Amino acid sequence: MQRVVIDQRLQVFYENAPWPLLYDRLDFYDVINRIVWQVRCGERIYLEEAKLR
Repeated sequence: MQRVVIDQRLQVFYENAPWPLLYDRLDFYDVINRIVWQVRCGERIYLEEAKLR
C-alpha cells in the first residue's frame, strides 16, 4: 500500500516537474596522467589539492 502511494506521488511530480529539474548539466574534466587530482561535487576546483606525479 505504501509503495502505491509513493508511486502515485512520484508520477504527479514527474508530470508537473518544476523547470530547474528540466536542466541537467554534465561536467567534463580532462587531466593529464602526470597530475593526481580527484573531481569534487559543486563545480569548484581547488588547485592546491592537485599534485604532480
